Amino acid sequence: MDVLHPDIHALLKDLSGCLNVTSRYLSKTSFLLNIPYCLESLTWQLTFAKLGVRHACPDILVPDTQFTPLIHSDRVQAAYLGASDLQQRGLTRLVKELLDSYSEYQQHVLDQLASPGTALRFEADTVFGATDVRTQVLCTQSQALFVVTPFSPVEWEQLHASMRQLGITDAEQQRMQPDLRLRVGFPLSPAHARQSPAIRLHIPAKLESLAGRVELPSWPAGRMCILEYLPLVKDAVQASMAQAVRVCTIRRDVFRELSSTGLGAPIELDTISYSTATFDLPSDRMPLLLLCDLPPSFPQQKPRLTLQAGSNMPPKLVEDYIWDPSWTAADMAEHVHGAVDRAQLSLGFQHD
Repeated sequence: MDVLHPDIHALLKDLSGCLNVTSRYLSKTSFLLNIPYCLESLTWQLTFAKLGVRHACPDILVPDTQFTPLIHSDRVQAAYLGASDLQQRGLTRLVKELLDSYSEYQQHVLDQLASPGTALRFEADTVFGATDVRTQVLCTQSQALFVVTPFSPVEWEQLHASMRQLGITDAEQQRMQPDLRLRVGFPLSPAHARQSPAIRLHIPAKLESLAGRVELPSWPAGRMCILEYLPLVKDAVQASMAQAVRVCTIRRDVFRELSSTGLGAPIELDTISYSTATFDLPSDRMPLLLLCDLPPSFPQQKPRLTLQAGSNMPPKLVEDYIWDPSWTAADMAEHVHGAVDRAQLSLGFQHD
């Protein structure tokens, strides 16, 4: 691949940072843009007319020939003319205006597909008529995809306390709010019109790693619409986060109780999810470490305990101890400590 012109490199970098657009090299002046939209990816071709010459507007080729924003959108026309300034964010502004125009175009396509009196018509009228619900639509050959942001900024703030307890910073919370989205796909074929829509919840990766997978309720039979389903989604997310906070609290308390049983403060501790800790055990022979790993299914599944005593001795997995997930954190720590004591003695380590 040839070395990119510095101006083009800067424009593509800004486009990626602002709109999460990725680009694929075709030539020194031509690129394929992969643009996130409706949890899908639009592929548009970007071509710079003259390399290194300012005040030359780039061309963007969109596969859908019915989408003609330069004819119908004054905002896109203005952004297109502004894109000639390669020193500024002209290209990013142009792509953003094109996406906004494309969203309006997709609503127009939906209006043409949704016949009066149909469930799809009802969905379109209700979801786009709700001023506090951010919605996008993408019409494919087989279905109409609605992507909805379930939580308004005010509702999202009510979850801040739970997210802080999960170790999610305020800045991360703010970025996550628009990224938690519900996708609902309604079939366009008349033969499948009465089928329940396909539903999927997109959760930011970090939130899912801490709160786990959210089990969405099934779409109730009958003429339920997206706006009626959203409260069920919110309840499911809130319940999942509340459960994650409870488990995180138990994990943290177990490690605290282990410290108070005589193991001392851990020399390593995962302070985000409280899933792992390493303790330096007192020993009269050689350094002895306890690696305590709380599995994702904790407390239903007991901790994985490993004793590590240096390179001359293989790690010993400690498994022979009883466990009850209903115990208090203090009881859990007591049984873990007892199992570790017995394992130390079996290895010939003496301790106080």
